[in-house]
Amino acid sequence: MHSQLQNWLQKRASINSHRQLLVISGDQTWARTNTLAILQSLNSEDILWIGQSTNDYPQIPIKEYKSKLGHEYSNVVLDCFDGFRANAAIALSGTVKSGGLMIMLCPNLTHWPNYPDPEITNRLSFGIDPTNLTSFFLQYLGNAFIEDENLCLLTKDKFIHCIKNVSDEQIQKHFVQQQKAVVAIQKVTLGHRNRPLIITADRGRGKSSALGIAAAELMQQGTRQIIISAPHIDTVSQVFKHIKRLLPTCIKIKNQLKYQDSCIKFVPIDILIIDEPPADVIFIDEAAAIPVKNLTEITQRFSRIVFSTTIHGYEGSGRGFDLRFKKILTQIKPAYSELLLSEPIRWYQDDPLEQFWFNALLYKIQDNELKLSNSLIQHADINCKRISKQQLISSTETLAHIFSLLLNAHYQTSPDDLQRILDCPEVECFVIEQNGEILGTAQIIIEGGESLELLGADISSCKRRVKGHLVAQNISSSYNIPSFAASKQWRITRIAINPRFQSEGLGSQLIEFIKQQAKKQHVDFVSTAFGLNMPLLNFWQKSGFSSLKLSSKIEVSSGEHNCIYALPLNHNANELQKAIQNQFCEDLLFQMDKNLQALDPLVLIQLLGSISTQKDMQTVDKNINPSNLEIIHQFCFGNRPLSSCMRNIKDLLINNLKKVQSLPEQTQSFLTELILQNRDYQYLAKQSNLSGKKQIEQKLKTDLKLLLEYF
Repeated sequence: MHSQLQNWLQKRASINSHRQLLVISGDQTWARTNTLAILQSLNSEDILWIGQSTNDYPQIPIKEYKSKLGHEYSNVVLDCFDGFRANAAIALSGTVKSGGLMIMLCPNLTHWPNYPDPEITNRLSFGIDPTNLTSFFLQYLGNAFIEDENLCLLTKDKFIHCIKNVSDEQIQKHFVQQQKAVVAIQKVTLGHRNRPLIITADRGRGKSSALGIAAAELMQQGTRQIIISAPHIDTVSQVFKHIKRLLPTCIKIKNQLKYQDSCIKFVPIDILIIDEPPADVIFIDEAAAIPVKNLTEITQRFSRIVFSTTIHGYEGSGRGFDLRFKKILTQIKPAYSELLLSEPIRWYQDDPLEQFWFNALLYKIQDNELKLSNSLIQHADINCKRISKQQLISSTETLAHIFSLLLNAHYQTSPDDLQRILDCPEVECFVIEQNGEILGTAQIIIEGGESLELLGADISSCKRRVKGHLVAQNISSSYNIPSFAASKQWRITRIAINPRFQSEGLGSQLIEFIKQQAKKQHVDFVSTAFGLNMPLLNFWQKSGFSSLKLSSKIEVSSGEHNCIYALPLNHNANELQKAIQNQFCEDLLFQMDKNLQALDPLVLIQLLGSISTQKDMQTVDKNINPSNLEIIHQFCFGNRPLSSCMRNIKDLLINNLKKVQSLPEQTQSFLTELILQNRDYQYLAKQSNLSGKKQIEQKLKTDLKLLLEYF
């Protein structure tokens, strides 16, 4: 066996071979001893060990895997005896150089699902006992090891191995796509305006180097000012590295590189939006990790932009860019172009290591393009059901279909979610199907109940916070209500309907099924949390859910305020929800001109309108004080200054929301932003294309006259 292994390693070293995954499966001491022997025979200096084994190689715990993204190693060891994370595995595979090995150490594949994984507690909610849990995910992964013909497996009894050569054709085609990208970037800079470019790629496709090469050539040609932005300056380090390689005489000054009269400068996203600095072209790297709202503002402010981003794999953000931003870009600048880099640069096409992880973790691009039947929806033939974890691993096709739906619908879906779906007892999966074909899926997490019963007082008083139980803890602590933490809840974390069958009522039908199943199990609340926007607000309100909480800060990943909605399922829960909504309404009225100034005004109006009747604010067709009305009339007809009647106007809007909502949307937005959100005049003038205070107040008078017609 030892000689077979040595011969395999020597043969790989003697030819131009693809990267591969070597799994060493057995008891811990044996596996680590053999791994160290392999590393010694490879005689490689750039080795990374993920785990906490005692050896002389550079090593990090698996939780720090992100610190190594962007680095390159000849060989990477993933010691699964110290824990396994799906996100880490697929991410670290991208750090292995061409021709290198990723070596995984794990228990015997038969025993691995029952091995006490040290990482399991990071996936489970508080109250779930990790002992005696079987990992369906590791059972699934072990099967994937055995089924992959390009994977190499070493056990005490056998060594299954192969070698896959890199063909001459693959070598010749290596940089063709990258050169196309360079030309396309230059065309954005030097060609017609308002024709942005989107470059999308998996890891290792050379998008950063393409930006660097294009920038260097543009600087040589005399392009004076290039601005590059990204979520963090470290993100663009590879771009700067390639510029310095091609322009060795360039000078680095803080966050910029200067070459003769040309310059490329890193500018943070927020500064880019606020200052709008002059530039010949704007590069936005890792655009999918930037809120869609910010990307939209950049698109509106600049005429020459290159968006570059990773489409999937590690952060789980690329799908959101695909689903949300491209629709907006089509409306703002429809002449944009797109370039997909599919040919790897750091390794070669048909790389076995990449193919294994993309297949095993269901991340192949073509798998995301859902296979759709052409059959018409007949609602009588549709049924909903719960899918068990055993059923999921028994049918890879079903699991892949469900995960593809989640990937396409939710920008934050990642490989770790696949692991949670299969491993966490508190996570359950439901589907809606027709004739055996899955049309949609929903995922719930069980929260609250007995797990938090003894902690309710500590959670509600903000003395304690435990893992998981997001809604149960958030609402309990926000409003100091211990009983809410102890109530039994199902939180809908994901809901995804096949794009072809959306707007057919399938999502509502699936939620209704979940609600009925929850009632059978004596659940008190079904809840959900999401980034607040008008389509989602309408969907959840239509499904019978009511708002309980709105975050004071904007979520970085979505660019929206997070909100919590819930549906009570019994009398006691309904009474508790009313008490919570009373407090939420007071909080919303207080925060709307402070932390919620940037909230979409139409969303704010609808939100206020929905909770007003729940709180019995008597806002529908409320009789207004005649004196108040007269004061507003005096302002509208030029007899009274605005400063003397702002409170009166605010009362008019809040107490007559239904009438406000009947006005044109532009009028609703203007009144809400000026009076309820207290936006400054400079912002309002820019939004409404007005010259200043005088025109703003004149527009206010005109808009108020429309509202006064109802009285």
